Amino acid sequence: MTNNYWTRRRRAMSRRGFLATGSAATIGAASLGLVGCGGDDDEEESSGGSTSTGGEGVPDGHQSVGSTTEELRQQFHFSKLKNVPGSDAPKAGGKFTFAGFDPGNWSLIEPGASIMSSFGPHHYNGLVTFPISDQDDAHRLEPEGDLAKDWEQPDDLTYIFNLNEGVKWQNVAPVNGRALTAEDVVYGYQLLKDKSKFQAATYLQVASITAPDDKRVVFKMKEPAAYLLNNMMGPTHVVVPRELAESDKFKSTAVGTGPFILESWEPGGTWKAKKNPDYFRKWQGHQLPFLDEVESRNFTGKDAARLAAFRAGELDTLWAPEVNTFKDLLKEMPDLIGQIVTPPPGAQNYISMHIEKAPLNDVRVRQALSLAMDREAIHQGIFNGLSGPGYSQDWSFFKDQSGKFREWPWEEKELGDFHHLDVAEAKRLYEAAGYSSSNPLKIKYNHQSVASVSQDLHLLILQQWKENLGVEAEFVGTETVGWIGLHYSRNYEHALGSWYSGPAFDPDGYSFEVLHSKSPGNIYGVNDPELDKILEAQRKEMDYTKREELLTQAMLKDLNSCYRIWTRNAYKCALRKPAYHNVVDTIHAWGNIGWGAKGDEKVWTA
Repeated sequence: MTNNYWTRRRRAMSRRGFLATGSAATIGAASLGLVGCGGDDDEEESSGGSTSTGGEGVPDGHQSVGSTTEELRQQFHFSKLKNVPGSDAPKAGGKFTFAGFDPGNWSLIEPGASIMSSFGPHHYNGLVTFPISDQDDAHRLEPEGDLAKDWEQPDDLTYIFNLNEGVKWQNVAPVNGRALTAEDVVYGYQLLKDKSKFQAATYLQVASITAPDDKRVVFKMKEPAAYLLNNMMGPTHVVVPRELAESDKFKSTAVGTGPFILESWEPGGTWKAKKNPDYFRKWQGHQLPFLDEVESRNFTGKDAARLAAFRAGELDTLWAPEVNTFKDLLKEMPDLIGQIVTPPPGAQNYISMHIEKAPLNDVRVRQALSLAMDREAIHQGIFNGLSGPGYSQDWSFFKDQSGKFREWPWEEKELGDFHHLDVAEAKRLYEAAGYSSSNPLKIKYNHQSVASVSQDLHLLILQQWKENLGVEAEFVGTETVGWIGLHYSRNYEHALGSWYSGPAFDPDGYSFEVLHSKSPGNIYGVNDPELDKILEAQRKEMDYTKREELLTQAMLKDLNSCYRIWTRNAYKCALRKPAYHNVVDTIHAWGNIGWGAKGDEKVWTA
């Protein structure tokens, strides 16, 4: 049995024939012909931990494409993008078209506002942002000014943001190009603090937000906040005008100070935006944005159509569905620019559960399910050997054994006691919890109904649970927008397969914001007093080493409690036409389609 069995099986079977929108099906031992074994005699490539650099050269297809994870990571390392010919001569004009998805709605304070990370940066700005271009370090993001030209921190409890002058709202209703004021900024952040679900945890310890004059905004904290500036880099931590936020248009349009003006949106289809001629930001002395237009087309569940559109020249960049397609395209079009990107901490395949009620409130059941998962089979069969072990925490904050900041994902041995395959121990825990072949665990399992690699991943997991433990899981398919809603509302019965776990730009966003019992962002039902104490302590700890230790404790407490069950995550295989520059992905922000949409203001074409 080869390590690509499931890949071949996945291509051969008709997923649409198996699962229709909104349908439910019980996964049985022979229903899909899936396998619970993962590999042949090949050794698994190292998938994480080490810090490395890509060296010189250009990441294109003119050379023989590597085969191992390490070879691909180095050959298509972000550091080579600065060597792309012509990158030192930006030009204004042109259009950029990419494959995206539908936001559902445009509100920035809904429970699912994480989705707006992929859309908001085109239209809004926050006080701070992060650098993203071919010239920047894609694996270490530091705050830089956005609406703020700079900031001061006279003491541990005070942040003074000095605003850029001459910033205007976009010249469309309801703001019609009026000047941005400091009070506008105060309103925008007070809105996030008081009304949002996704962003509010960042501002729980904010005592006040004031504007002493029209050039400054001051945040006063109740306690030291090691996380504040990093969290504020997040692409949904932006300023929305009162006129829009308090109108009935907030869910159907976007109007801010950002680089592009939303021109049209077809729900479920295409959205288009044009250059904001009054935009205030510059980059390397050049006025932003460079592009005249951006267009995003919705190809959700249509991998073949998306691939065909890229081949036909209708798309300017492509997220290749898997590594073999990436290699094939480089052979066909060797001038393409490629980048192999680490799976971001904020987009990790995992299983969310109702851990506060039976049957998944029993930690033994959750631990058994984790141990009964064959992640090597997922690595080889679903992701063709190019994936990293899963856990949603920013590894780039942590140092490796040599004292250097980590560049690549966690290694499996670092992810607690239950992140490996051990069928015997899984059965022992399963039986100790009262389940057996004659009394199997029965659960409903929600995921997207659209055919996709993600769906294949979760179907394989359910098959492994059936084969290894006898679990009877009923797969419940839901259309994409509805599935996202279930994820954030927790309106599912037992378990839900997801990958939304961010974005966050500080470890606090992956710990306190989603796991603390009092956090508005805790959509997992976690209520662990011991964990709460650790999470509260790391927020206030300004010493790096001590904070790293606390975050490691929190991480292992979460992992060993199996509050969520983690799988594997594909590296992104990104391609772009050689004429396009600054189409780049970072550790936290995959560009264009994802949380790196901020970078589109710097994209230009020769």
